[in-house]
Amino acid sequence: MRRSARSLFRNTRGAVAPVVALSLVGLLAAGGVAFDYARLASMDTELQDAADQAALAAATQLDRGSGATIRAIAAAQSLLANDSRFANDGSGPAILTGQTSGSVIRVHFYSTKSDAENDTNAFLSTATNADANAKFVRVEVTAKRAIYALTPIARAFASGDIDASATAGLGSAICKVPPLMMCNPDEGVDPNDPLNFNANSYKGTGIKLVQGGSNSAWAPGNFGYLESGTGNGATAVEYALGANSPPGNCLSGDGVSTKPGQNTSVTDAINTRFDIYENGLTNACSGSTCSPSNNVRKDVVRPNNGSTNFGYQTGQDPWDLPSVRYLPTGTGAYSPPYPTSMGMPRDKCHSVSPESCTRGRIGDGNWDRDLYFFVNHKTEYPTAPASPDGTWITIPSLATWAAANGYTTTGLNPTINNITRYDVYKWEISAPSLASYIDKSVLAKSGKTTDYMNYPTPQAATGLPASANQPDRRLISMAVVNCTQQDVHGQSQNVLVAKWVELFLVEPSLTRDRTVKGDIYVEVIRETNAGGNAPTNAQVVKRDVPYLVR
Repeated sequence: MRRSARSLFRNTRGAVAPVVALSLVGLLAAGGVAFDYARLASMDTELQDAADQAALAAATQLDRGSGATIRAIAAAQSLLANDSRFANDGSGPAILTGQTSGSVIRVHFYSTKSDAENDTNAFLSTATNADANAKFVRVEVTAKRAIYALTPIARAFASGDIDASATAGLGSAICKVPPLMMCNPDEGVDPNDPLNFNANSYKGTGIKLVQGGSNSAWAPGNFGYLESGTGNGATAVEYALGANSPPGNCLSGDGVSTKPGQNTSVTDAINTRFDIYENGLTNACSGSTCSPSNNVRKDVVRPNNGSTNFGYQTGQDPWDLPSVRYLPTGTGAYSPPYPTSMGMPRDKCHSVSPESCTRGRIGDGNWDRDLYFFVNHKTEYPTAPASPDGTWITIPSLATWAAANGYTTTGLNPTINNITRYDVYKWEISAPSLASYIDKSVLAKSGKTTDYMNYPTPQAATGLPASANQPDRRLISMAVVNCTQQDVHGQSQNVLVAKWVELFLVEPSLTRDRTVKGDIYVEVIRETNAGGNAPTNAQVVKRDVPYLVR
């Protein structure tokens, strides 16, 4: 027994068991801490992802249109179900409803990036002017609490509230557009929305755009050029204005850089869209790279003798003015003699005098529809318009087209009475109603006698029709900017853009009665919309992309 006791006392087998038993407590504690920390970190990540995605969803609605902020809140709430898998206190909504609740920030809108980044108190209220001015949104998701599973005693303790927030904005870019800008006709009209420009209220209105100078102050009706990476020479700018697919970088939808005025010859490139190709344009544009539209009806004519000169009043047998031109003496009914050839006319007040409209270079949308149909569509509208009687409305193919495109053709106030030049242009293509006609059967010019024709279809090159991947060649997009507020005078950097607007080119830019080469006359169509699946698929592509600020 004495020997057995001594043997047991000296035996060291199993001595590690107590050590393991004692250390197991520490190992389990460390494992529990790691497990619960991982749960906590995962829940924090989930919450931040929820905030990020909710903010991005909200930012997509900040289009400055009516109800933008309400739509933004709804988008953030409905996109996500904040069902956190690593929280033990049940699930909650993606974001807190409403804008504020005491000192708890839920959804805030900001007009500037700096306010959003610094989370200042300068946020906008949905009850005031937030829809028009909100460019950034901050979203806070509902706070969660993780109940620890193993630390320090199973489910005995919980974390504090874990929350998350994110701020996002909407970045825009316009790609494949001519590098042009115009001064905002609405600058200063709405003090609550200094960048306001409602394109819909100007639909059908003619605007006489005059190139702004490098030193003089710019005003509504001035236009200029933008930096787009195409180069500084006139040839590069000409190509950018006339190309079927304009080159250069995408232009920011928010801020652009203007460049000093170009020689008026650069508008020659715009004239290629009307089938007019001046000498010297061959290095910048050709009939295949700067194609004409498939409807080039205009107020100049050319001889029917096979001439290959498609310039304007230069060289042998070019495009020239008609024998009797459209030169009204007032805004009422047109007095004979009637024009022998006529293109899309300017608004009547601009046709009488370049500055006779009430708003100067901004017209009123009242153009001579009766005379236009009489001169260009005598087969369907043979009666001379002694007074504006609107009988052109009864042209069968026009009435059918108008009814199919949202115009009312009957009743006391048919909306077709206000049909735009762009819509008539589209009807002529679809009818089709683009027959050539003689300006005057015998016309003496430079000692010659020949027939001069009004050609509404291109003669110099094949017309390029509009398609899903090719916008109409008579349409261009321009940036609308506050020239006075932004102090635009030639070269200006980071000029804020009020809107990008789509315009119809009414007439070629030529020196003739009551207008000069270098001016551009346009009709407002609409705000530029998104189009195409990639920058190479369309000439006019607007891309709005939400991005996280913080």
